[in-house]
Amino acid sequence: MLWLRQPAVVAAGCAIASEFAAAWLDDPTRCPGGDLAGVDLSHRYLRDADLSGADLTNADLRSADLRFANLERARLSGARLDGASLFRTNLRGADLRQAVMDGADMNGAILQDADAYGASLNDVRGPFLELQRARLTGAALRRADLRHALLAEANLAGADLRDAKLAQALLVRTDLRDAHLAGADLTIATVVEATLAKANLDGARLYSADVRGSDLSAATLARANLRFVRLDTSNLSGFAQYGRSASLVDADLLAATLDGADLAYADLHDAEMYGAGLRGAMLRHARLDGANLTFADLSRADLGFAKLTGADLSRAVLTDARLAGADLSHAILREADLSGADLTGARLDGADLTGAVLVGTSLPA
Repeated sequence: MLWLRQPAVVAAGCAIASEFAAAWLDDPTRCPGGDLAGVDLSHRYLRDADLSGADLTNADLRSADLRFANLERARLSGARLDGASLFRTNLRGADLRQAVMDGADMNGAILQDADAYGASLNDVRGPFLELQRARLTGAALRRADLRHALLAEANLAGADLRDAKLAQALLVRTDLRDAHLAGADLTIATVVEATLAKANLDGARLYSADVRGSDLSAATLARANLRFVRLDTSNLSGFAQYGRSASLVDADLLAATLDGADLAYADLHDAEMYGAGLRGAMLRHARLDGANLTFADLSRADLGFAKLTGADLSRAVLTDARLAGADLSHAILREADLSGADLTGARLDGADLTGAVLVGTSLPA
């Protein structure tokens, strides 16, 4: 990358670049609070510059070198920063509404409390990016590299994060409602107490992610990789509020933990749930037809009126589970433990109960 180093006086007393690199390093750019609206600073060498509080509205900073620069509380709405180098740049509280930052290098940049409403950050390289409490409502972050990013309490409602890399990112209490996360990688991410209502996570990868206590009501997780994910006490229902619950059709929930989760009316048909933990989970009216629940722990779970036709529950633990009115037609329950379970009014035609434990079980009349 070639950065221009010739002097560029753009506001009274604000020299934007030194003629010589040595002089630049000795006397970095100083223009705090300056009026630089609409100025062309593309390809400029602005490393370590102090532009805090400056007005850079609609400025052209494409491919500029802003490494370690101070842009705290700067006004950059509508600015062009595509391809810019923003390594460890300070953008705390900056106004980045509708700014274009596609392809920018934002490794370790600090955007805490920044307002990037509707901004375009497609293909940004932002590992370790700090976005705590930032506003990114409706922002475009397709294919963004946000590995290890800090997004706690950030607002990403309606944001486009398709195919984004969020492995090991911190998303505690983050607002992702209506966000588009199809194909996103959230491997080992911490998404605790986050809001993902109506979010689209089709085909997303959440391997070993911690999603405990999060709101996934009416979210779409079809074909998602949820192996070893923790969804304890999470809400995956939403039927009462949105008229539909979460969709986990053909999702991979092998050894996932969903203890105490609300999955009422959720669609889990053909889901892979081998060894999943669903202790005390709410699964009333859920669709589990064709699901693989071999070795799953459904003790004390409420499966009232759930559809389990053709489901494989071999060696599953269903002690004290409530299955009243459930449809278990042609289900496989070989060696399942149904001790104390309530199957009053359940359908069992064609079900295989070979070797099942039925001690204290309330069977249909």
